[in-house]
Amino acid sequence: IPAAIALRLPWYAIGRSLTFIDILCSLFMLWNFDLLGRFPIFGPWISRLMRRGTEQIARHAWLERAYFLGLVLFVFFPFQGTGALSGSILGKMAGMPTGEIFLAVITGSALQSLVIGLSAYALNRYLGVDLWYLVIAIMAFILLMTLGSYIWFRIISPSRSDS
Repeated sequence: IPAAIALRLPWYAIGRSLTFIDILCSLFMLWNFDLLGRFPIFGPWISRLMRRGTEQIARHAWLERAYFLGLVLFVFFPFQGTGALSGSILGKMAGMPTGEIFLAVITGSALQSLVIGLSAYALNRYLGVDLWYLVIAIMAFILLMTLGSYIWFRIISPSRSDS
């Protein structure tokens, strides 16, 4: 979103576009999730995870009250592995109804686009921040995290498991 705003696209247009893409991804996953159960490798594993999720929610009543907000927050925070696609999968595995999953994904995605879009617009418009610096900083952060993860899991972590 900051890159699109730096290219002079309206923040609300890019926010709506990304929310729409998340809606389509969520619908695709929700409508086709049952097909994953037919794959020989994924099928038993997914069925087992869905059964465990349903059992956990049945065992802990407070989870049922919290899973909607939890899924909204899962989709809202822009971290690797979160978003509409994985949020839809997580909701299905938790045994949530399809309508609630879809509503939670829409809510999280729309709030994420709104907050990021308005924040980037305000930084650019009212504080005069050149958003290309922000985009470069975000990309540098992602690159450093990737490099740090590589170093940790390939170099540091295997040597600890040997001792």
